[in-house]
Amino acid sequence: MHGADPEDKWTVVVRAETNQVLTVWGEARHATNRVVCDAKRKIVDLDTATLADIRCGTGQAFGVSRAEGQAAAATADVNKVYDYFGSAQSFYSTYTGYDLTANIGANYNDGRGKALRGTVRMCEISTGNDGLRHTPVPVGQRLLGR
Repeated sequence: MHGADPEDKWTVVVRAETNQVLTVWGEARHATNRVVCDAKRKIVDLDTATLADIRCGTGQAFGVSRAEGQAAAATADVNKVYDYFGSAQSFYSTYTGYDLTANIGANYNDGRGKALRGTVRMCEISTGNDGLRHTPVPVGQRLLGR
């Protein structure tokens, strides 16, 4: 049996005498497509940067360090984000049937398709409207309210 999306496939077990549905399970396998880039500590002013200045992918501002199916990269941060993307995709697919890659992945027309994309080791600064360089509070401290 197929759902609204041709990729949605279901197996349904029905009792022949009564047509009662005994069980149903989904056959769709949500494909993870991960692309991780390493900014190599490049400083980016978020007040003046455009999307083209921060995109991750082949031929983009930050080149691909590891893509789906490739061996581990030399940079530990790249591998951690790659693994986190895989774990998140697996969790949502298993427990909610939600395909992260299909729903929030980005396609930058770089031959990598729609993918969960992330950039590591990018140093963000903000010059603000006053033209002065402001040092941002690290994300962990912002989340903890420090």
